[in-house]
Amino acid sequence: MASRAGLGVAVLVLSIAPLTVIDCFSSSSGNGGPDAGFDSTAPVDGFGGETGDDAAAEASASEAATDTGNPPVDSGAPEAQVVDAEPEAEAGPPVLEVIGQNLYGPIAMAVDSQFIYFLESGLPPDASTSYTGGIRRCPLAGCGSGGPTVVVPGSVLPGGMALSGTSLFWSDSFQYILTCDVSTVPCTSTQFVDIVDTQGDAGDATFPTQLWVNGSNLYWFVELNNDNDRAIYTCPVTGCSATAGYPKTVLYAGPGTTLYQANTSGLAIDGSYAYVSLFSGGPILRYAMTSAETADITTETQLGGATATPGAAHDLDLDGTWLRWADSDGTTVSGCQTPACNPIVDIATGRVMPYATRHDASYVYGVDQGPAVGTGVLWRLHK
Repeated sequence: MASRAGLGVAVLVLSIAPLTVIDCFSSSSGNGGPDAGFDSTAPVDGFGGETGDDAAAEASASEAATDTGNPPVDSGAPEAQVVDAEPEAEAGPPVLEVIGQNLYGPIAMAVDSQFIYFLESGLPPDASTSYTGGIRRCPLAGCGSGGPTVVVPGSVLPGGMALSGTSLFWSDSFQYILTCDVSTVPCTSTQFVDIVDTQGDAGDATFPTQLWVNGSNLYWFVELNNDNDRAIYTCPVTGCSATAGYPKTVLYAGPGTTLYQANTSGLAIDGSYAYVSLFSGGPILRYAMTSAETADITTETQLGGATATPGAAHDLDLDGTWLRWADSDGTTVSGCQTPACNPIVDIATGRVMPYATRHDASYVYGVDQGPAVGTGVLWRLHK
C-alpha cells in the first residue's frame, strides 16, 4: 500500500465580499507560504487600504461592542479548513479463521461455489451414529452451530476426492472410484470404475488415490506390479468406459524412474504440466503434458530444491501459478510459485497435522486432523 506520509496539504479559504482570495500551498513543494507575486502588505480593492493588523483590531472592537452573550450567527461564509494528510495504517497479515470443528480424520478436500467438502477416514466415537466416516460438507462461510452436513454416510479405506460441477468422486476399498451427484445430499453413490476389473489381474492395479479434476478429465494415481510401479490414469468425468479404452495411462513410472516404488502424496494437473509430491519429501516433480491424456516422463523437472517439501507433504493444490501443500507430520501449509518454486513460503502456521488444502477466488482452505480422531478442524485464510 502506497504511503502518503510525505504529502502535507493545507487549504485556507477566506471569503469577504466582493473579493474572494484563496491561498493554497504545499509544504512538499519547497514553498512555505503564499505565491511570491502577491504583496500581503499592499492595499487591495475591497479591503479599504487596511492592513491585516488594522482589520483585526477593528473586528475585535466591533465584537466587544456588540457581544450580547448569544451564540454567533452563521454568516454563511466558509470556515478556514486544514486538510490533515496522515498516512493510512498498514493492514496486518490475514487472520486464520477456524470455521469447523470435531472432524474425524480429514484426508482430502474439494471446494465449489457454495460448499467445502472433506473426506474423513476416521470413525466417530458414537457407535450409534449413521455416519461412519465418509464425506461431509459445510458452507463456505463455515459449519455454524448445526455442524457439517453428511454427503456420503460411509466409505472404506478412502484415498482421495475430487469434484467436477455437481459430480463428486472418491476412492474406496483400494479398488474403486465411486461417484454421486451432490445436488441432493446425502447422495446415492454409484461405481465410476473398478481398477482391478479394468486392468485385469496381470496388471495388479490397486490403490487409486490423489484424485484431481482438470477440464473434462478425472486423474488419479495407481500402484501396479506388486505395488512397485506407479501410473497416472485418466477418464472423462462423464464416464470411464472400458469399451472406449478407459482408463487411459497418462504417465507410467517403472524401474529406474524417480516414482518407482515411491509413496506419492499429491497430484495436480493443469493444461501444461502434471505436478507430483512424495511422502518422503524433497522437490516437487513436474512433467510436461503433451495432451490432456498424456504426460512425458522424460521431461521430469525437480522444483524447489532437495528440501522443497518435508517428509509427509500431502495433497498438492494448484491455484494459477501457486502450488500449495500440507505438512501432514508438521504444523504448516506451505507453497511456492512456479516455474521456479523458490522460495518456499509458509501459508498457514501453528496447525496440528494439516492434511489437505484447497482454494477459491478469495480464500485458502485447509483441514487439520488434530491430536486425536474427532478433534480435526476446518479453517480458511484470506488470500
